[in-house]
Amino acid sequence: MNCVLYKYLIEPWIAIKDRPILERRNLWLIGAKRLYKSKNYHLLMAEICIHHGICDKRYCTCKYFSAIDKRDCYDRIFRSYIKII
Repeated sequence: MNCVLYKYLIEPWIAIKDRPILERRNLWLIGAKRLYKSKNYHLLMAEICIHHGICDKRYCTCKYFSAIDKRDCYDRIFRSYIKII
């Protein structure tokens, strides 16, 4: 009964970054918390989305943008769920 009460009454009111991992179904929160806490991981995700997995160092324009610009692009365009950061 406590699991049901937590899932439907308490969980919607707790922010994703503050939500504890209590059950196996909440293991996806590990990735969300890593994205929230680690700026390097956030930058890695931005690089992957911007380049679609392939970067041609010779003609790529990514070297002209700062890390802050890349993260901002990732947050605005490529992220399809609730903004965590």
